Amino acid sequence: MNDELEKISFLYDLTKFIKIIFSPISNLEEYKKSFSIIYERLLNSKLFEKYKINAQILNELLNNSEKDQLLIEYSRLFIGPYHVLAVPYGSHYLENGKLMGESTNEVEQLYARAGLLMNDEFKDLPDHILAELEFIEYLLYKQYEAIINQNGQLIDYQSIFKNFVLIYFTSWMNDFVKTILGATDNHFYLIASNILFEYSNDIKKFSKLQQN
Repeated sequence: MNDELEKISFLYDLTKFIKIIFSPISNLEEYKKSFSIIYERLLNSKLFEKYKINAQILNELLNNSEKDQLLIEYSRLFIGPYHVLAVPYGSHYLENGKLMGESTNEVEQLYARAGLLMNDEFKDLPDHILAELEFIEYLLYKQYEAIINQNGQLIDYQSIFKNFVLIYFTSWMNDFVKTILGATDNHFYLIASNILFEYSNDIKKFSKLQQN
């Protein structure tokens, strides 16, 4: 595997890992299983070295946590019901607290440009962090596929990836991370936020290497 494919493959797995970390926990055992599978795979990558200590701590915290503890904190931070402490929507940070703003529509248009429509089973806004991570994961996969198959689509997917990551994703991650850090003393989500911060920096650096 050449360096570019190795980097894309690593970021694909890392994106999946971040997505799992920030997913709601309805079944703790299933959550642990999903976490463990991708965690063990990432441990085999030399590119994971800078994340390893925090990921190990997160793994230990998860294995020593009770379901209700994490479920309650996740809900308190990201769902509510009365006041959401760490709003997980891009437009909230990009448009001064507005939800379903112009940036949300632009995100959905980028999804469509890449050939995707919002899944009817996803009952949330297009710029929710989980939807955006899913999109990054998809674009990384399509880049990998385009390199392997030499199908001429690489530049298109690189262009979409670069625009999305720089304008609509990493542009609000710092504020989102700061909000979480200021809203919780739960060690799991404190460590998770540190990992998200490092991921945002790495995906931003990688996107700057993409074609326009």
